[in-house]
Amino acid sequence: GDDASAAAQFRLAADLHGQCQENAAAVNNRALAFSYLYLATGEPAHFDEYVNLMVRAEALNPGNSILMTNTASALVQRAVLDMARTEVDVVALRPWGDVGFLSNLHGGAEEHAGLAARFRAHADLRGAIERLQKALVVMPRNADCYERLLSIHSFLDDQAAVESLVKRIEEADLDLAGDLARTLALFQGTRDEELVRTLKSNLARKERVLAAARAKGGATLAAACTDVVDARMSLDVFGEACDEEALVALAEEGYRARASSSTRGSYIHALALRGSARVAAAVPALAELRKAS
Repeated sequence: GDDASAAAQFRLAADLHGQCQENAAAVNNRALAFSYLYLATGEPAHFDEYVNLMVRAEALNPGNSILMTNTASALVQRAVLDMARTEVDVVALRPWGDVGFLSNLHGGAEEHAGLAARFRAHADLRGAIERLQKALVVMPRNADCYERLLSIHSFLDDQAAVESLVKRIEEADLDLAGDLARTLALFQGTRDEELVRTLKSNLARKERVLAAARAKGGATLAAACTDVVDARMSLDVFGEACDEEALVALAEEGYRARASSSTRGSYIHALALRGSARVAAAVPALAELRKAS
């Protein structure tokens, strides 16, 4: 939680990597230092430097599939941040820039259509899609590439692109070993302690962001509320104590600050969790089932 000290270390790391002989690995590492510096400061300029350095690293080793997909991800994230900064305080929120964040910026079909049109026209997004499509040729069994493209095409409501992607998935022999292993570990509970520790750390950071966002109000507050609600509900899945009344109140606060697809979904999920808890309190058999699950 000591962002100032972290920022100082990441600046030093970026400087040290900048002193190395320029090659793809050194530039890639310097890019990563700037990405973490952004998380510590929230300054969009640091994120821009991260993306620009990723593009440079890719240019130094063209055809490298890892650099190709990493650069694509960075470009998507910057496109999302560009969309977000017109409505929210990105310095206060420090969003990482996944496509899902855009659900904070629209509350219905008309708003979504306008946002999707601007997103589709963004030069960074076009560059990201081009790289991901090339990556599918280089490594057709990589499920991550399909997942990233699917999130983009789904948000853009590009049904033809989604159908084309689904056809390619059906023809590909996807390498799902890693995904299956992680899912199995989740169901077996072998990683619960590690995951709960990470979730609690994330929640603590998001609650600090929420405190700062309350001074901003509007969409910034709404997005921060949703982040905290989602983080608390994630911990509930692992059996951690959850104050359902406080959860619903926070979700409602976010929805009133800015009615969006994100805050609406968060509010519905919080109400459903509170309803489930109330029924479980009245029906012992259901309470046991809920505890076991």
